[in-house]
Amino acid sequence: MKAIVRVCACISVLFLLLCAAALAESFTAIVSSERATVYSDRSCTLALGTMGRYGVVSVEAWSDSVALVKKGSRMGYMRASDLTRATEAGRAAQVTERAKVYKKPNTKSASVTVKAGFKLDLIAVKGSWAMVERGGIVGYMRSKYVRTVEASQTDAAVAQVYAAYVAWDRVTVYQTASSASVSLGTLKRGATVTVRAVSGQWANVEKNGRTGWCMLSALARADEATPATTPAPAADDYLNDTSLSAERRIYLYLTREMGLNTAAACGILANIERECDFNVNDQSYDGGYGIVQWTGERNTALKSWCAQHGYSHTRLAGQLRFLKYELETTQKKTLSYLKAVSDTATGAYNAAYYFCYYFEIPANRTANSVRRGELARDTYWPRYAG
Repeated sequence: MKAIVRVCACISVLFLLLCAAALAESFTAIVSSERATVYSDRSCTLALGTMGRYGVVSVEAWSDSVALVKKGSRMGYMRASDLTRATEAGRAAQVTERAKVYKKPNTKSASVTVKAGFKLDLIAVKGSWAMVERGGIVGYMRSKYVRTVEASQTDAAVAQVYAAYVAWDRVTVYQTASSASVSLGTLKRGATVTVRAVSGQWANVEKNGRTGWCMLSALARADEATPATTPAPAADDYLNDTSLSAERRIYLYLTREMGLNTAAACGILANIERECDFNVNDQSYDGGYGIVQWTGERNTALKSWCAQHGYSHTRLAGQLRFLKYELETTQKKTLSYLKAVSDTATGAYNAAYYFCYYFEIPANRTANSVRRGELARDTYWPRYAG
């Protein structure tokens, strides 16, 4: 099956307007395996051909293990584990100067011009071409005109340098501002670093000539106090304490107000990271909104419940209280499971897996549940269990 790219004739409309309706029933996916087989039957026994990494298909229907895909006028079946949604495949990036985005990696193909600062996701770079995505639509542009947000933010904030120390028992340092990126190692409590830039809840730090990204909330300025765990605010005001990261406030709410143990809280945090990267107002192409990406009737219920109880659905406090309401009413089974998990690394994995599988219910359900379980166990449990 020859590689062909699913795009609309007018890529400019899709990139600039982000038409959600066009992807309501299907979505664009990227081949994430080195090479994936395309089959003619759902049982995946009769092979039609193969596709290499970064091949693009339209997923028309899917289950936990199999996806019905389309490329041009041809259709077939692929294993769900070989695919990743286009919207989940890239890293946040922006265009550095006025440039063209092409339908294909060819300057003679249809194109649209975008301005400097235009935001998109960078999926891959091969030679002089970059594969980019926005709103589930894939295009191509010269790699010299696109830069990951982390790099841009670091360059722009170099002047804001200050000394800091690690206030947590241990914090993981990553290659980029994402816990899904490569881990460079850990820093222990009291370790001193130089903060070079801040991006949301992440800090770009330098130590002994090496740089990386860690959670900003794990650090304290060296000129403020003796190294120690940063005290949490009083129980009645931490939700509105903007000096704390959204992640930290969510953890406090889950453990204080909802009475969940650390493992269960870590499981939910892993899901929230994958759903919105702790952007409280994040909105997806299919209408998902907020920390757990409420869609459809649940999105409507979020807004209605918050309005009836005097909260704003755009604020973290309102979303967390509605999450608690959902878990105590329509999602009782999930809450019961979360309250029963062991307060261990395995419990964190189980909580994240269950919450993803039964509460979030994403595409590639099993694969995503496993990845979120691993994130809870390997990243959030070490961060909060110490």
